[in-house]
Amino acid sequence: MSPDALKDAVKEAQGRRVTTTNDEPLPLAFPDLSDLPTARRSAYGVFPSRMNGPERKVAELLDGDESGTVLWWLRNVENMTWATRIILPNGRQFFPDFVVGIHGRRTEDHIGLIEVKDDGTDGRLHADLNLIKIRSRHRLYLDVKWTSEGDGGMEWLRLNEGLNRIQPDRPFSVQDLVT
Repeated sequence: MSPDALKDAVKEAQGRRVTTTNDEPLPLAFPDLSDLPTARRSAYGVFPSRMNGPERKVAELLDGDESGTVLWWLRNVENMTWATRIILPNGRQFFPDFVVGIHGRRTEDHIGLIEVKDDGTDGRLHADLNLIKIRSRHRLYLDVKWTSEGDGGMEWLRLNEGLNRIQPDRPFSVQDLVT
């Protein structure tokens, strides 16, 4: 009656049990173009070229932090062997857009993760896969903070469980990365 039930159950069980390790170091140079704009807090000292508009705005907000909250940030490149990932219950991998060193965060190595999404006007924000992703946690770095560009600039997003929708929560602030 349900031909994919066993396959789905195996993926979900694997997602609960798979662990990742810090076995592969970051490359010495960012795998990108040369002559990129410099960035003060970027792990590689530059703003990577392959970022969309909202991702670039988040990178600029992280880089411009004067409060001492952001120690460093790294553009987490999808599918790179060294990239931080979360194994989802369906067995797929989720690569949050940014890995950030955060002063005062009570996680392994004081790291937080950020995912940058579209504003939801075209419906992709509310896709089933994003609803799975926003409910998932990294084993060491815990919840991923989600952000999007709203009318007033970047804003944090949250899952409204009652509506099963991802919605704006409050304006973006780097201090929110601590908790």
